[in-house]
Amino acid sequence: MKKLTAVLAVGVVAAGAYASAENTVTLKRDVLGRAIGADQKQPVLLKNATVQKTAEPLAATSTSKVYSSMKDVYKDNPFNDGSDNIETVYGAFVSKGMLARPGYSEQYYLYDKGNAVSKKSYESDVNSIEQRYRSYYRNYVAPKVAIPSSFTLYPPAPTYSVRASNTAPYGSEYYGYHYGYYLNIEHAHANTGVGLYAHNNAAHGYNANVFAFDKGNTYSGLQNKMNGYTCSKSSSHAAETRIRTTRRAGTVSHVAPEALVYVYDEGCYEDQKRFAVLPENPENKNLAVGLMNASAYEYNTGNLNIYGEESAILDDYIYYNRVVGVAPMEMANNNAAALNAITVGAIKPKQKKVFYPSISNPTFSASGTNFIKPEISGYGYLYIDQDKTYDIYSGNTNLSVGDPYVPTAYGSEVAAAYTAGLVSDLISLNSFYRWHPEVVKALLLTTATDASDTNIIKYAYEKDCRVSNDAGDIGMGLPQFDEMITNNRSRYWMGKNSSHFSNSNTIEFTESGITKGRRYRIAIAWLMRGDNMISRNTVHQDIDLKVITKDEMGNRVEYKSESSMNGYEMVDFEAKSSDDIQIVIKRYRNDGGRVLLGYNLHESW
Repeated sequence: MKKLTAVLAVGVVAAGAYASAENTVTLKRDVLGRAIGADQKQPVLLKNATVQKTAEPLAATSTSKVYSSMKDVYKDNPFNDGSDNIETVYGAFVSKGMLARPGYSEQYYLYDKGNAVSKKSYESDVNSIEQRYRSYYRNYVAPKVAIPSSFTLYPPAPTYSVRASNTAPYGSEYYGYHYGYYLNIEHAHANTGVGLYAHNNAAHGYNANVFAFDKGNTYSGLQNKMNGYTCSKSSSHAAETRIRTTRRAGTVSHVAPEALVYVYDEGCYEDQKRFAVLPENPENKNLAVGLMNASAYEYNTGNLNIYGEESAILDDYIYYNRVVGVAPMEMANNNAAALNAITVGAIKPKQKKVFYPSISNPTFSASGTNFIKPEISGYGYLYIDQDKTYDIYSGNTNLSVGDPYVPTAYGSEVAAAYTAGLVSDLISLNSFYRWHPEVVKALLLTTATDASDTNIIKYAYEKDCRVSNDAGDIGMGLPQFDEMITNNRSRYWMGKNSSHFSNSNTIEFTESGITKGRRYRIAIAWLMRGDNMISRNTVHQDIDLKVITKDEMGNRVEYKSESSMNGYEMVDFEAKSSDDIQIVIKRYRNDGGRVLLGYNLHESW
C-alpha cells in the first residue's frame, strides 16, 4: 500500500549515490526543501482509481438557498460537476531561450501533440472551447453558506501606517520605518524580473484583470483600481482599513499597471451572516486572477489551521471558473488552506528571511492529516515612493487631502498582491495560461528561486516553520518573471474522469533536448472540488510524479514525488547526462472530479 505522508517528497540524488534499475533513491523533502526523512528503496504499490459517477451541472449554485455548510452542498449534489459534458482537451506550450533576445522561440499545441499551431490559431480555438464549456457553467455562483454562530468578525490588524511624513527617501533600496526595512518597489521589480522582462516587453496585465477581497474599500486616485462591490458601510471604514485595502490594490497596479483591479468589500457580507460571495461569471469582466485576503472570520478559539468552509468555497470557485486564486499565509485565514489556491508566504527582504505564522501546513479537521502550505513566497515589506502623496478624504483626523504619508506595505497579504500582479502580467503576455490555474501553480513552483540555485541567497526561517531539526536555512522560493516566461515546457489535460489516463492510470511521455549539467524542476498540479474535500475530510484526487533519467554511467535513476495530501508534486535535479527523460504521472485515486491537470518543466541556465 502507498505510504500516507503529509509532506511532499522531492527526489534528490546524493553525491556519488546513483540508483540502479532495481533500486530507487528518494530523499524525502517537502516542496520548500525541508528534510523530513531518510532515503527509501522499497517499491511503491499503487491502486486503481475510483471512477466518478456524473450527472447534470451543479444545480445548487443557481438557487438562492443558503446552506448551513459546504457538506450540505455536497449532499445536494454529491457527484454533480457535469464531467460527461466536459470536452476532452490537451494543450502544450514550449518557450526556448530568453525573451527579446536572438534565438527565443515559442510553440503552441492543441489536441495533436505532434503539430504546433500559431498563437493566434491557438487562442481562437481555445476561446471556442471555453465558450462551449461556459454554456454548462455560465450560471455558476459560489454556494451561499451561513457563517456559524461560533464565528466572529476578525478585526484587521493595523499593518499600514497613515502617519504624515515628508522625509521618505526616493531612489534608495530600502526605507527603514516602524516594522522594519521596506524594499523600494522598483528594486523589487528588478529582483523579480518584472521591470526588465515584464514591463519592458509590454507585459502589463492587459486583459487579465484582478478581483481583490478585503475588509474595506479603497480610496480613489490610483490607476486602474475600482470598487467592484460596496455597501453602505464601505465609506465608513476607518482610515487604517481603507489605506490597507488601497495599498494591496495599489501593489497589484504597480506590478500590472494595465490590469483593472476590482475591489470587493468583504465587510458588506457581515450583516448577511454568510461567507463572501465571489464575483459571478468572472469571464464577463476578464477576471483572470483572484486576490484573497486574510479571512474575515475566526473561530472563538482562534484556531483556523484547518480546511474550512471558506477554503472549500474558494476551491470550488477556482475549480469551476478556473481563475487563478492567490491567498496570503496569514493568521486566521481559511483562504490560505484552499488546495487549489496559490498560497504565498512573506519575505523580509533586508533580513533575507521568510516569515509566516505557525499555522502553516493546515489540516483536515476530522482526519487530522495535514498538507503543505504555503507553496511560494513574495516580498512582504514594500515601500512605494510614488504614492507618498495620496488623495484621501479630509474627514480623517490624522490626515487631510493631499498630505503625504509613509507608503509602506507589510505582511503576506502584500506578498500575495505582488504575486497576483505577477500572474496577471504572465497571462497578458502569454494567453496559454489564461484558463489554467493548475499550470500556473506548477510554473510558479518550478521557477521560484531557492537554495539549490547558487546565485540566490538562502532565506532563513523565523518562528516554528521547520518540520524537523535538519531543515536548515532553506527557504521558500521567490518566483522570477524571467524564469516564468523562458525555458519552460507547459502542458495541461482537461476532460472527464476517464480522459487522458491509460488503463494503468498513467500519463507517460518523453522529454527530449536535455542538457547535461543543467538543473531541471518538474511539477504537476491539479484542481479538486472543495465541497467533496470538506465532506470527506481528505483530498479526493491523489496523483504522483516520477521522472526517469540516466547518470554519467548510463545507469537508470528515478526521481519521485509521492505525497498523499497535496494538490501538487515536484522534483528537482541536475541532469547527469543528455539522455531523454521519461515522465510518468500516476493517478493513485480519484473519488470524484474531472481531470484538470497541469504540468511544467523548467530548465535553469
